[in-house]
Amino acid sequence: MQTHTTAPDGERIAKYLARAGVASRREVERMIAQGIVTVDGTVLTTPAFKVTSAMDIRVDGTRVGKADRARVWRYHQPDNLVTTHADPQGRRTVFQALESQLPLAISVGRPPLTTEGLLLTTNDGGLARTLEVTSTGSDRPYRLRAIDLVN
Repeated sequence: MQTHTTAPDGERIAKYLARAGVASRREVERMIAQGIVTVDGTVLTTPAFKVTSAMDIRVDGTRVGKADRARVWRYHQPDNLVTTHADPQGRRTVFQALESQLPLAISVGRPPLTTEGLLLTTNDGGLARTLEVTSTGSDRPYRLRAIDLVN
């Protein structure tokens, strides 16, 4: 059995593959459990593994390219789209509407179903978390318009 050491200066395999557009971190963990993720010819058995772009990283035999840089996209979310990748109730999602225009991305926050307006998406989960969580101190200016639906 071939052994492989984790790269001390790398990033975790699930994060790397998510940024490369392969799948979400949770889906990558499932792929590792299925035994279809290899690094330099060794099948990974745990997601607690750091990699660099210099390594030969493959999923189901297909080499994975370098992870994309952190990117943010803005989208005018129309009313009645659910902000999730898969809705158990079968409602149309933001990501279904955007799938031909974006690589694998996650939303920054989750606006309610009846909300329309700006939605930010990113390929970087850490950036999304920084923008979402108030403890990071990131400024979040809002401009709202209220309309009177009674008259």
